[in-house]
Amino acid sequence: MKRSSQPPVPPEPSLLPDEPDAAERAGVDETAHDTLEEHAKLAGRRRPPPRRGMEAIVDPAAPRMPALVVGALPAHVEVLPETAGLAAGRGDVQVARVHPALVAALGSPLVVGDRITVAALPGGQLLAVEARPRASVMVRPEVDRGRTPQPLVANAQTLWIVVAVAEPEPRAGLIDRFLVAAAAGGFAARLCVTKCDRGVGGELERWLRLYDAAGVGHLHTSVRTGEGLASLRSELSRGFSVLVGHSGVGKSSLVRAILPGEPIAVAESSTADRKGRHTTTVTRYYGLPEGGAVVDTPGLRELGLWNATRSHLDAAFPDLAALGAECRFDDCRHEREPGCAVRAATESGALPAERLGSYRKLGEEIDLRARPGFGRPGGPRG
Repeated sequence: MKRSSQPPVPPEPSLLPDEPDAAERAGVDETAHDTLEEHAKLAGRRRPPPRRGMEAIVDPAAPRMPALVVGALPAHVEVLPETAGLAAGRGDVQVARVHPALVAALGSPLVVGDRITVAALPGGQLLAVEARPRASVMVRPEVDRGRTPQPLVANAQTLWIVVAVAEPEPRAGLIDRFLVAAAAGGFAARLCVTKCDRGVGGELERWLRLYDAAGVGHLHTSVRTGEGLASLRSELSRGFSVLVGHSGVGKSSLVRAILPGEPIAVAESSTADRKGRHTTTVTRYYGLPEGGAVVDTPGLRELGLWNATRSHLDAAFPDLAALGAECRFDDCRHEREPGCAVRAATESGALPAERLGSYRKLGEEIDLRARPGFGRPGGPRG
């Protein structure tokens, strides 16, 4: 029977103060469609009415409808009736108010992909009154809010990690982060390589073979030559997918290429620093006419692993997990423990050293973020 290599650690007292009420900490999110901007402007001019419970303003006998959120602000959401299906057109979209009690109960603002129930109010307005549990969720840390994660999209099935051949240069470390985030969020993961008309270099091909061996398939695409676009559209039409990646990798260009009738803005990469430029600044939902839907998300230059655990890390590195089953200790971290099969594979050349290096780096971050008080004044920081 395997033994543990780690000494027992006494529990640490929590350093976290009480979390603020979710409705109070819900700032204006970037996940709004253009059609919601006027609602936001009007809301800013009006004195907010006193808050009342939903039971005080919703008739229990009022008609109710299950709906899918396709655009979101804290106080308003765009919804599609669930009966319309994922591929419904913009003509089926309706606007619903969001009661603060719903935000508080959910623990965060509604986001694209949330499945909710809306009730009809007098005068024909809709009010979101219930949100079903999220089967999956993609989160990133809020820029100005310390520890609190910001949900981006919910209930999608596949996370498409988009990387470019160049401008910006591909980074295996960021791909690995997205793979851990996919495991933590409940998504299947795929890779989409863009700008392949420029030629796929040997180093990137080597990475892709490693990811293929780890069970993460990939597609080569080019919006200039059309390579891979039919295959991508076919795969996206099978369900609900999300495009994520570094700024400037061409996510919006892909969507415009497979949905030429949609008004989608794109931008060239910066020639000064060869880094991508933000084009998509909000989370956008697009239904595909033949079925399915895809969400285009704002580009990310970094990604914190806010809800990841060591189990999610192992799920994102199945090749290391398989080798780890042969380690002497069940909880081997593949660092300095005796009898480590993963280190032995690295030393023999069977496992690339950078693969183990990425695993260790992400594992250290996950351990740090799990410590009480992380991100708070006086607490541990990365």
